[in-house]
Amino acid sequence: MGDAVTSGEHHAFEVPSSLGRSDMPSRRAIGALGLFDLQLINERRGRDPLPYPFMLTRPTGFESADEVAQYAAQLPDRLRSGDLSAFARCLDAFTHADVTVTGHVQYVPPDTPSVRLLAFRTGQAGYLLEQRAGADVVDVYTVSPYELGAITATAMSLEKPGRHPRIVIPEYVPIRPVVMDEDDVVIRHDVYTEPGVKVSVSQLSAYAKVQSNWRPAREWGIDARKESLIWMRMKDDGDYLAAPDRSRGIPLTTALLCERIDGLIAADVAMLREAHGDL
Repeated sequence: MGDAVTSGEHHAFEVPSSLGRSDMPSRRAIGALGLFDLQLINERRGRDPLPYPFMLTRPTGFESADEVAQYAAQLPDRLRSGDLSAFARCLDAFTHADVTVTGHVQYVPPDTPSVRLLAFRTGQAGYLLEQRAGADVVDVYTVSPYELGAITATAMSLEKPGRHPRIVIPEYVPIRPVVMDEDDVVIRHDVYTEPGVKVSVSQLSAYAKVQSNWRPAREWGIDARKESLIWMRMKDDGDYLAAPDRSRGIPLTTALLCERIDGLIAADVAMLREAHGDL
């Protein structure tokens, strides 16, 4: 695995390949990093406290701002030569990330902990951060910078593709604007007719969003300016790749999800090349 790039220089890019093989993408564990430590490190560096989609789920245990300040003051030494030194390259690389991919799975009802992950590439280095279920800790891994799509698709833990070639969720199907017939004074709403098996939204057991970005996010959450992928899990059925409005879906496999994520990454790589004149 190559060293992380910690300067502002951008290297030549290759478009990542699709998941076209049966073996799992490799990753090497670096260790477990506390989310509160990550938050304090980011704040000291002038960044947003926590990158999306990570979030603290419980109190930190500090009783005052002074205690937090004293704790935070130790972080530079811990990163330089202490217990956090193993994460220094990763955190420096994230500051200069070329492409980031975020994934968030929300279960319905929310009594199952969400899946929250972030993968990124800086030069020839790649990393994956996964928040542990029900814990304020992220497991950090080195990964191939050319397999972010495969890494993300695999980490989202799809179960099985849906049973139907196409589904339609009537509750999400858009309604046409009101149409008025002036002669007969008739007001009607036209509904789009979509081919597929109708499935009620009450059957939804999980939904997820995946997004790639070559620019730092303006705020915590999905960037509304960019395309994202949505998938849904239906009870007693399976997983579906959803339309942007979630009104319809097609069966989803890990390979298909990887292919679509790779497409998002490829678009970002093209934008990055253009922005930096690396054509």
